[in-house]
Amino acid sequence: MEEPGISVIYPNYGRILELSSMIGQFSADQIKDALRKKDGEIYDIIGSRGRILKANFHNRREIARLNIILQKLDGGEKECLEDAVKSGAIESPVRIASLIENERKKLARYMNRCGIACSLNGEEIIGEEPEEKEVGLTIGRQRIWLNTEDAEKIRETIGRIEQLGCQLQVNYAKKHVVSFNEKQEEEYNAMQKEYIELLKIKDEILGKVD
Repeated sequence: MEEPGISVIYPNYGRILELSSMIGQFSADQIKDALRKKDGEIYDIIGSRGRILKANFHNRREIARLNIILQKLDGGEKECLEDAVKSGAIESPVRIASLIENERKKLARYMNRCGIACSLNGEEIIGEEPEEKEVGLTIGRQRIWLNTEDAEKIRETIGRIEQLGCQLQVNYAKKHVVSFNEKQEEEYNAMQKEYIELLKIKDEILGKVD
């Protein structure tokens, strides 16, 4: 996708064009029939294209950040890396010496988040899985990325927060109808304390989000 002064590169763009061309070879009736049956070659091709587009939509923030860094590369390096992004893979090492070290790290991180496995090797980016992987999560309406340990921790934390939230609402309603005995009051206060602590843990983990 290009406009004067603007060049936006999408992961697997080459594959999207290839699949679109394949779909274009079929008639509207054939496509309609495939979608109705949800089976067959045409349906599989449409599904493959849809999955790539869906992944790019979910990763639109990372794609935008990736493109910002791509603009900082020198001409030759930029062209090689753009080709790699479009193909969805790093087939051979690509030099990115025109970027400072911090930008190289960000570039590799954003590419991995977009499904393009890569690692840094000095002033090159290579097609190898990174040592530390990230997990993409949707929290509310926000797409975030965390290391595997923090991702598991926040899943458990949010699950417990939701569970406690329901219990606290029920107990709060009960307190307006009946008087709690000492044990019930202690349990209620303990739930409130745990709830507050879990919210702090959640905020601490989300504070690491890049």
